[in-house]
Amino acid sequence: MANIQCARCGNEGPPPDFIPYEGALKAAIVSQICSECWEAWKKMSVMVINEFRLTPFLPEHRQVLEQHMKDFLKYKA
Repeated sequence: MANIQCARCGNEGPPPDFIPYEGALKAAIVSQICSECWEAWKKMSVMVINEFRLTPFLPEHRQVLEQHMKDFLKYKA
């Protein structure tokens, strides 16, 4: 897959291999976020889950986690 210009770090790099989301959110991450920043988010997500005591399979907790992800990755819809 071709390299992309990352919205978070500004560097050019390959997109992530696996995104556990579907639809527009997945498409936006693949087209805007490099794999290095995605890996950084995965590490950060563990800290967010622990700090806020989230249970990711609960819809309201998943929304909180997704908002933190969007902020961390500088997500643009």
